[in-house]
Amino acid sequence: MIDPKTARRGLALVFTTLLLDIIGFGMIMPVLPAFLRELTGVGISEAAIEGGWLFFVYAAMQFFFAPIMGGLSDRFGRRPILLASVLTFSIDNLICAIAWSYPMLFIGRVLAGISGASYSTTSAFIADISNDENRAKNSACSVSPSASASSSGRCWADCSARSGRACRSFSPPGWPS
Repeated sequence: MIDPKTARRGLALVFTTLLLDIIGFGMIMPVLPAFLRELTGVGISEAAIEGGWLFFVYAAMQFFFAPIMGGLSDRFGRRPILLASVLTFSIDNLICAIAWSYPMLFIGRVLAGISGASYSTTSAFIADISNDENRAKNSACSVSPSASASSSGRCWADCSARSGRACRSFSPPGWPS
């Protein structure tokens, strides 16, 4: 069992890693169709298909790399793998920010899927530091970023779109444009 001070620091790393992953996902969802239309010059239906391929490759990379990331985290430790995952995810965000073509965006989503396989590592870390008394409390650290980050990512995307720093997002009916 890990001492409580190390466990708290580890849970903070897990929470931050998951929060960053999910905020990035929440930010791209509302602006992706408009971004793909601007990037490729195609209509909304073709942009939706291309967006579907981006989500597919992200999920496929998570599916294939989760066991690999799990094995690496067993061998080298959870923390180095989580930090490498955050570094890879930040490189993906940089690629997606400067993408000038669809293939470049596709490569970025491949990297995001590889780094997004960190969910299995965070779950393994939580299982490592938990006992029967604090298992539910520690497991909440993997669930709470999902709820807060998905909504805040949407809010940040909408605010940046309204300020002109990003392509326009699709606002709910009744919201000022």
